[in-house]
Amino acid sequence: MIARPLIRNGLLIILLLAVYSALGQGGITIDFKQPIALENILGAARSEGKLVYLDCYADWCAPCKKMEREVFTHPEVGDVFNTNFLNVHLDMESALGKRIQEKYRIQALPTHLFLDGRGDLILTYVGYRNVEDFIALAQTAVEDRMHRAKERLAQDPHNPIWLLDYMRLTKIPPDREELLDAYLAAVPDSIKYAQASWDLLAFVANTNKNKYLDYLLEHEEDFRAHVPSVQVDRLVERRLSFLIWRWDCDRPKCAKQRQKAIDELAKRRHHLSDRIEARANFFVYKGWVQWAKYQDDEKMFRDFVTAANGYFQYQHVDPSLLITAAGVVHNRNENNGTLLFLDEALQWVQRSFSEIKEVSGLLIYADLVALSGETEEALTILDEASTLSPNPKEQIAINNRRKKLTNSRTDNYYNP
Repeated sequence: MIARPLIRNGLLIILLLAVYSALGQGGITIDFKQPIALENILGAARSEGKLVYLDCYADWCAPCKKMEREVFTHPEVGDVFNTNFLNVHLDMESALGKRIQEKYRIQALPTHLFLDGRGDLILTYVGYRNVEDFIALAQTAVEDRMHRAKERLAQDPHNPIWLLDYMRLTKIPPDREELLDAYLAAVPDSIKYAQASWDLLAFVANTNKNKYLDYLLEHEEDFRAHVPSVQVDRLVERRLSFLIWRWDCDRPKCAKQRQKAIDELAKRRHHLSDRIEARANFFVYKGWVQWAKYQDDEKMFRDFVTAANGYFQYQHVDPSLLITAAGVVHNRNENNGTLLFLDEALQWVQRSFSEIKEVSGLLIYADLVALSGETEEALTILDEASTLSPNPKEQIAINNRRKKLTNSRTDNYYNP
């Protein structure tokens, strides 16, 4: 049972007002994620190569509120924590909070828990910390994680999970090639082409002139026997399409280089060639339509939508690209006072929701709906966005849109 101090109603109101005032001046700088199941939190941290920071608080906890006002809002704190941690703001009186309390034996608030991606406790501290001490606490957790990672790797240098952890921590170390080449030479095919090896090599294949990217492409079919096709397709598509759309200027020289890259792609006879070219075409036109010189060019805008639809005809499109394209349509219409291709953009956003629904997508969706004149429906979408995220910065963005809609109910949203 967590000790709960007695707080008079008046003092509690003052504390809450102070918090809301702080939010109105820029919000909590730390990017706190939505509290979900612990397993999902840890999985997300592993996939991002980060530690987990759990801010264990309660509404009645005065030191917790002080941390929110004085520490979480500091830009340097936000930079350190957003870079190294997946941050979760967790109410200890919620169902998940009570499970966390029991698992990690929390007895007082605020409690700051630093966990690795497996849920092992790296560091814990109870009570208020000022900005300097709080940053030092985070650095201690990161240093401890690095020490553990090196120890594990020394014990088992051919473990792909420990290797990936070390690569993520060091942001690709100078001894990368030595470690990876030794790994690929030592492990049997049953491990070499497994999911863990794919995760490791896909992480280090972060440039387009990279021998590990070449290795993945050369052994693509071997990996397909053990790795979901969607993962393989997206990496192949992303990397090979970039070789085309990186030449995205509108001069004849770039057009020549793009065609040369397309011809080289054709020589590969890859089953994703058409899709790869369509993705590259999408990125080329996305770049062009956002240039100032083409801001009023309706033909260029139409060409962009044609390119987007040409790519989006395929299955398993990255949902973030659907949102991006919808945002381009919204911004172009807002800037030019037009209502072109709203139906297409709305369909793209709705399609993205079949895979993932996040606040960023709902905000674009609300903007498009409002632009079409459906103010009440847009407000309903914003209400849904508000329930989806506890992040104060996102709540501010939602409230700003809600205020704009509420103040313009008598007119169209953007008055095009």
